[in-house]
Amino acid sequence: MVKNSQEDIRTGLQQSFGVDIFSSDKNPLPDDKVPLHPQKEPHKSRPKQDGGRGRRNPHETANWFSKLLFCWANAIVVKGYRQRLENEDLYPLREKDTSLVVTNEFRPYWERELKKSTPEKPPSLSKAIIRCYGLRYFLVGFVKLFDDALTLVKPIIIGYIIKYFEPSSGMTLTDAYMYAGILAGLQVFQVIIGYYEWPVHLWAFHFETAIMNMANEKCLRLSTGGLSKTSTGQVSNILADDVQAFKKAFDKLHNLWVSPLTIVVITWYLINFMGLSALAGLAYMFLTIAIEGSMTPLHIKYGTLENFRKDARLDVMSQILQSMRMIKLQAWEKPFSDVINKLRRVELRIMVKGDIAKGVIKLFNWLGMDPTIFIIIITYVLMGNVLTAEKAFVTKMFLELLEKPMHGFPVALESLAEVKIAVTRLQTFLALNEYQPPNPVMDASSKDVCKMSLSSTEVVGPKGVTKTTLTNIKFDVKEGELIVVIGPTGAGKSALLCTIMRELLRVEGRVDVRGTLAFTAQEPWAYPDTIRNNIVDFGKPFDQDKYDRAISISELEKDIQGMPYGDKTFVGDRGVTLSGGQKARLGLARAVYADADIYLLDDPLSAVDAAVGKKLFDKCILGALGSKVRILVTHQLQFLNKADKILVLDKGNQVAFGSHVEVVASGADFAELLAGEGDHSGTTEDKKGLTESFYGSRTSVAEDTLSEEEYTDFVEEERVEGSVSWRVYVKYLTSGPPRWYLFMMVFVIIAFEVSYLFEHWWVAHWVDSIAHLNKTLPSGQPRPVPGAISLYHLKVYAGLESLTVLLSIMSTVLIIYATYRASVNLHNMMFNAVMRAPIGFFDKNPGGRVLNRFADDLHKVEENIPEELLFSTEGLLAAIGAVVMICIGNPLAIPPTCLLVLGFASMYTYYMPTVRHLARLKATNASPIYTHVSAVMEGLWTIRALSAQENFKRRFRDIVDQHSEAEFLDIATKAWYKVRVKVLDATFNTFITFMCIFSSESLGAGSVGLSLAYALLMSEHAEYIVEAIKELESAMINAERVIEYAELTPEAPWETDHKPPPDWPAYGAIDLKGVYLSYGEQEPSVLKNVNLNIVGGEKVGIVGRTGAGKSSLLMMLMRLVEPTGSIRIDGVDIRKLGLHDLRKKISVIQQDPIMIQGTVRKNLDPLDMHSDNALWTSLDEVYMTEDIQKLPKGLDTPIGERGGSLSVGQKQLLCLARTILYYNRILLFDEATANIDLRTDRLIQTTIRERFKHCTVLTIAHRLHTVMDSDRILVMDEGRVAEFDEPHLLLTEYPDSIFSKLVSETGESMERELRKAAHQSYLQKQEQKKSQ
Repeated sequence: MVKNSQEDIRTGLQQSFGVDIFSSDKNPLPDDKVPLHPQKEPHKSRPKQDGGRGRRNPHETANWFSKLLFCWANAIVVKGYRQRLENEDLYPLREKDTSLVVTNEFRPYWERELKKSTPEKPPSLSKAIIRCYGLRYFLVGFVKLFDDALTLVKPIIIGYIIKYFEPSSGMTLTDAYMYAGILAGLQVFQVIIGYYEWPVHLWAFHFETAIMNMANEKCLRLSTGGLSKTSTGQVSNILADDVQAFKKAFDKLHNLWVSPLTIVVITWYLINFMGLSALAGLAYMFLTIAIEGSMTPLHIKYGTLENFRKDARLDVMSQILQSMRMIKLQAWEKPFSDVINKLRRVELRIMVKGDIAKGVIKLFNWLGMDPTIFIIIITYVLMGNVLTAEKAFVTKMFLELLEKPMHGFPVALESLAEVKIAVTRLQTFLALNEYQPPNPVMDASSKDVCKMSLSSTEVVGPKGVTKTTLTNIKFDVKEGELIVVIGPTGAGKSALLCTIMRELLRVEGRVDVRGTLAFTAQEPWAYPDTIRNNIVDFGKPFDQDKYDRAISISELEKDIQGMPYGDKTFVGDRGVTLSGGQKARLGLARAVYADADIYLLDDPLSAVDAAVGKKLFDKCILGALGSKVRILVTHQLQFLNKADKILVLDKGNQVAFGSHVEVVASGADFAELLAGEGDHSGTTEDKKGLTESFYGSRTSVAEDTLSEEEYTDFVEEERVEGSVSWRVYVKYLTSGPPRWYLFMMVFVIIAFEVSYLFEHWWVAHWVDSIAHLNKTLPSGQPRPVPGAISLYHLKVYAGLESLTVLLSIMSTVLIIYATYRASVNLHNMMFNAVMRAPIGFFDKNPGGRVLNRFADDLHKVEENIPEELLFSTEGLLAAIGAVVMICIGNPLAIPPTCLLVLGFASMYTYYMPTVRHLARLKATNASPIYTHVSAVMEGLWTIRALSAQENFKRRFRDIVDQHSEAEFLDIATKAWYKVRVKVLDATFNTFITFMCIFSSESLGAGSVGLSLAYALLMSEHAEYIVEAIKELESAMINAERVIEYAELTPEAPWETDHKPPPDWPAYGAIDLKGVYLSYGEQEPSVLKNVNLNIVGGEKVGIVGRTGAGKSSLLMMLMRLVEPTGSIRIDGVDIRKLGLHDLRKKISVIQQDPIMIQGTVRKNLDPLDMHSDNALWTSLDEVYMTEDIQKLPKGLDTPIGERGGSLSVGQKQLLCLARTILYYNRILLFDEATANIDLRTDRLIQTTIRERFKHCTVLTIAHRLHTVMDSDRILVMDEGRVAEFDEPHLLLTEYPDSIFSKLVSETGESMERELRKAAHQSYLQKQEQKKSQ
């Protein structure tokens, strides 16, 4: 692979210059390595590149002239000027620029490093980069060196032209025109060789693409141990910051060797030209280099610390976004805000120290070479020399040219420091432990038999997290067998399935798996895509019949029919827009469609009601999958007698294994559990409002897939049109220091530029005065040395220089402080606005999209805006000053200068709309990258079990390629503008030079020197100002996106003047009258005219069909969505209360338990309000004390990201313990015990009845036995109250009631048990009433 790369470079260098001579094309991959959709006709990779648009990148068909001047980009610039650009307007990538090609180009070099690595010598990412890009990058450096050399010749030629205007010059007019012609030729030649920058930018773009894809691939390969050492926030930071560091460095690292050579040449020339006086100025210059160089170690140090702190902040922010529903329900916004603010303060302290180090460098950048010019001139004059225009302005031009390498070298060192930090972080991440696949390929000899065995196996979870062990497990499964795994919460059931999938850290013993796997997780996982793609787009060919069958046997048909866009409906991030049951059945349909040999089903029936559960078991598990190996973890014991074998686990040990009869007869401790057969499910899961998601696959999984725009509810991230509004600039600046500060800052900056320009005019006036004096003095009369006129000009010049330095320091400090305060306040404003946003915002916006604002956008606001504001201000004022100086030096230059300004302004006006569109497209196209990585890390086990890694690599490549299309055109349009600026500038310089010569009789040498010196820099000013303003506007687009979130419409106030009584609610009585609820203005009502009166202390069970409005009722009570009508608790109108005053008084436990990354203690008591004794008491009441005591550090044991080291049942118990700890008068349970075993559930129900005897409890439960002893049952139907009475009365007096039908659907055995339980509960309550 390395040899091929070198051959490509050599071949490319032999091609004509008009072609992309620095590319390194690889041989195309074999067909079997390119993941294409099976229904598509293979057409290389063209359909994938153009997203089905049927177009080619115009660069591929352009001729050499079009490539040289970037005429092929004319069309996109014109289109961007006329209209807003959309993704469909972007050019498809060339094959060599696609993710697949550039990643395959770089990957072998990294894999080579991995193979050579040892524990003592880790793999080197730097070596891999050098081997891949080093040779061609180094060769381009010689072209840059040649370009810089041509630039150094210009001041010498201009010096000869200036000399022609001096009184004592012996040059002829012909000589002057000759030098002017040479100068014009050099500028034209530089336009041609400037093309070398294009491939350098492309290589940076290629490397960015390769690293992002390799990071995604690494996420897919991370072992459990490796996963515990990283996080979603860290990966997001790598993609946002570290990759950008490499991208910047590609453009700057040549300065590490070209800049020193340029410095040496200019230094040598100045010493020869100005004599020893040049040494004084150069001494100052090298002192600044030393000072700037000393800042580099500090920059590395604080940059590393800042990234570390940023990782921590983004980790917590990611958790907050994932847990936002829980945070709002618990009214924990303020405590979590305090956590972020604390992390942010630490980060800012480090950032300030880093900014001070960078500020010193920026100060010298702002000062430029002015102090050096001053020192050289003043030394030259004081040594008795006569200052001439040639000496003054050639020195000035060389020093102006020297400024670029002088400051380019420290900037290159700074980039190298950032790259070093990024390399270390990337290297560490890419070297994390990887998952070893089980290689489920069947032997030819056992092709017709699928077996699996585990013997004497011990499984240990991630080190430092929770230790989970399985010991003495031994069983085997034959083809077509159904194994049901049961046991109490935390027994190791899920760990057993993970062992089979090789997902845990260490396995001792033998795990023999033959056949392909399919897995459904206990916490159902959904990717933010369409319903259809969540089922079929996992690496299997699309088959309509198989798809329809999977939908049918998973009982999803009616759900899909009720969705607004059918199976093209998008599910939200983490499936938030689906109910728990819908997500479970979606996962089951995905597994069925996979058509695997072995099915690992982790409690998929707990989230559905009895009727649906029975259908799923009969149609799916027993029927459609009847010929497969099935290992089913469940708490639904009515299915045990239909299992071929039952495996009973307790505390990680195998208690029993055999048939139903054998296990019951074994006398195991689970006899009581097994005896309680019958369904423990009840109502159907609630259908939540379906809202929009962020992203759709750019390529369909089926030939008949319809376009997203027309047939799905996909809503793109919003993009503002047109230029960045002045309101954004004003909002940004005024969010920092007060307005008087801003006015002072503007005044100081303008004063600095005026002083700077006047200083240079004074030098021109000085040399012309000396020339005039020499003309007026009689021939041969000696002049005083240095002369009174020179001393006068010298003193004024010194005063002007001192004023300029002072104003420069003030300007730099004022700008840096203003931007620092603005970025700090903008983060706080955005974070506070997000925390106050209504829950609907988080349902519609995936976490990756929101996290992108806090990662990439905020990073650019903090890092880019201060720098670009400094540079653009300097560039704008310098450009204006250059125009003024040219016109002052040669008044005849006013017309062409005006034409030049008009030309630059027109080009800027024409060019900038395209830049804005592309910048916004890049920003919005970056959000799906973060969302994808977040989703992959959450669904890693499911993806790997289905062997869908290649498919998710393809998905990510598609996302990155869409982002790359905007990136590619951004690079191209920059080059398009730059080459036109150079052409325009070459024309202008040539015109000005010849005009000066033409009007030589009316111009002095000083005036000509002033005009030509500034004209020489006009190209640089034009490029610099537009580049700086463009980069500033691009950065301000990020500020615009931050401000957009800072101005989100908030939910109701957390606190109001209307306060409830201190002991409210004293009784917990709930009264609803005429309540309606809708999830949006255009959405239908999900609750309709609800009228209820719940007595304080009453226990109410809530049941109903899918979409009946059960969960919506709880959301209404918590005001997650604002209802209409009268809602009173203990007579207080809750709609007038602050949200925190309401939510702190009501406890809620959701179906999906949400954990915070951290310790058990942090999850139990996030506010740190309770003693250890209280914590242990709450754990004891939910029967988790023993489990927690076994942990390495007890309450202080970390539980991993999203509580990954705990089972779902254990997480539900922790949530219940938290509720007990924060005792409230009203409790709302939404499927709170769905994933807990029956015995524990019964104990928990007893605890709830005793512990919350005087509390009002509203319970939604799938297990009907959970609500059969409720005081009353509330039956919801189509958003209305259908029935509300005691369970026994609903069953006996209303035999045709909805509740009676639900009970009947559980089966005869369970129906008898439920009716008996309802009757006994009724009799007990009657006895209690009589005794009162």
